[in-house]
Amino acid sequence: MAMLFLQYQKPFKTKTDKEKHKIHLSLIVSILLGFIGAFIFDAYSQNIALTFDNLNQIGLTFLGGLISGLMILVICLKLASLQILPTLNILAMPFCIAHFFGRLGCFMAGCCFGSPTKSFLGVTFPIDSLPHNHYHELIKIHPTQLYESALQRFGRISTMIERDDHIPPLNDLITELGHAKQIASRMFSSAVNTTESVEV
Repeated sequence: MAMLFLQYQKPFKTKTDKEKHKIHLSLIVSILLGFIGAFIFDAYSQNIALTFDNLNQIGLTFLGGLISGLMILVICLKLASLQILPTLNILAMPFCIAHFFGRLGCFMAGCCFGSPTKSFLGVTFPIDSLPHNHYHELIKIHPTQLYESALQRFGRISTMIERDDHIPPLNDLITELGHAKQIASRMFSSAVNTTESVEV
């Protein structure tokens, strides 16, 4: 989906066909290896040994996929002799949009759910769903997937975008870095402590 939205980015349209091909290839490689990273991260976060006998107990974790996929993408862009920061700048919006729809998919699947609540925002997942199997009863829980999806669509998120022809003042960069750290901390805490992974 990120690759689909990428086609409508104005900076991407100005690239040569050869550069577009390199970016597409880098994305495909990073996404595929990102799934492996998400798998390994989930095993590590749940203290599950990576053996063939445990494969059905290991799921996919978004944070692991993001970290490994981004590292692979940067390496691929470097090997393809493409400018890293300008290319990542082009990819930022398509990935946010793709992640927005991905979190809606998480809600429909019942994974990455939140804690029990009495709030009117709470939702009850059906019997035999992951939340039901985790809590062993039909109770209202926070739809954390929808919270994050709404934040992706409507919230204010620091992007740390740096233009080649204009570097913001150092104090502004430090402030933005602080915002980014807070968001990353919340994402990590949510992924490790308050979510239930999808089993494959």
